[in-house]
Order: sequence, then structure tokens, then C-alpha cells
Amino acid sequence: MDCTGAAQCQRADAARALEGKRLLPSGIIHADKFQLCAERDSYRAFYAKAWSDTSKQGREVDVILCPPSFGAATPHEQSRYWGYTCKYTLVLLFGSDTQLMPDETAHWNLLDYPGVVFPVTKVDSKLDLTDTDYVPKNEQDAFVHNMYSPETFADAPVSLQIVGRRQEDEKVIAALVEIERAMGRP
Repeated sequence: MDCTGAAQCQRADAARALEGKRLLPSGIIHADKFQLCAERDSYRAFYAKAWSDTSKQGREVDVILCPPSFGAATPHEQSRYWGYTCKYTLVLLFGSDTQLMPDETAHWNLLDYPGVVFPVTKVDSKLDLTDTDYVPKNEQDAFVHNMYSPETFADAPVSLQIVGRRQEDEKVIAALVEIERAMGRP
């Protein structure tokens, strides 16, 4: 196969490397997908065992109540981080030396765990001022801190999330009903 430009040569090299391999519509090689699914299933089993093991401390955790994001709902097209709270929940379940997945992964989706997000309050532009003395911990933290302004976020919902185990959607909804009732909502 002759090629004339660098990009064309790279495409030709890639095509030769994939020759004879079955590709899925996503461009993933069929055999690689099986490996990825096996890794996902292994992680799901590990996490399910850790959840079940909470019963050794008295009673199994029914649901997890956690933030769905790093703060109030962000303006459209501004949020960079998906599954921001992942590491904090993993630390609660597995201990402080947990290094399973980075903070930016949406592990509830990976685990196929049901969840529901509900508003708790709204940003009050007069009360929720920017903390000018705050020193960001890292680049991600700086991005989030610099994005915030009381005027931009005025009346944005601040929410929490309830997450349950696979096939326990009804338990998640029941927990939401109880929390809503405790908050004085109909």
C-alpha cells in the first residue's frame, strides 16, 4: 500500500495492524471487549463483596448517601469531572489506602448500581460567597474553585445522591421517600 502523507501512512499502518481482526462499531477489537468485560465483572464482584462485608460490622449498608458532584449544579458545558465523589466512597468502604480508580471515573455506572439525585437546597448569592482565602489543592480543585461565582450560580440546586446495589432500585426509591419526608417535603 503506497502512502503519500504522514496521516495517510498512519491510517495505512493502523489498517494493516487490524487486518483480520473483528472490530465492533466502537472501533474496539472484539477480543479486547471480552477482556474489558471480564475486568468490569471482576471489579463488580469485588465491590459487591465489600458491600456485603459491611454486615460484619452489625448490619449491611442499605444505601449510600453521597454528593453527585463537587458542588452546586454547574452551568451547561462547564463541568469536566464525571463521578467526582468516587474515591471518597471507595475509601469509606475499603479503607484509606484504597487506590482502585481515579476520582474522575463514574463508577456507579460501571457497577450498574441504581441511583437517584435530589435537590437539598439552592445557592444563595448573598450567603454563598467566594472564599478568597482558599488555596486549591490541585489543578482540578483550582478549576472548580475558579468556576464559582455567586452571580453565576445563584439559585443553582445543591443536591445529594442515593445509590443502591444492583437490582435494588426500589430500595433506593424507598430511601428517597424517607429522606424527602424527613426534610418536610410531601
